[in-house]
Amino acid sequence: MQAYTQGFTKGDLIAIHLYTKTGINPCGSCRQVMSELLTANCQVYIYNETEIVGVYKNEQLLPNRFKSIN
Repeated sequence: MQAYTQGFTKGDLIAIHLYTKTGINPCGSCRQVMSELLTANCQVYIYNETEIVGVYKNEQLLPNRFKSIN
């Protein structure tokens, strides 16, 4: 995610917005990366060309994700 290359950290982001032409949900690999880089409560908005097709908490997208043991 580009925000991290610009110096943001996990707690800085409160929401992200994902756009695809069809509004399809992110794949499993993308969900795992999001679970590692975003807090569990970060809002994820998914759009298609004309509307919001879903609003989720990050933890809802990958409920049985790998979690840090720190």
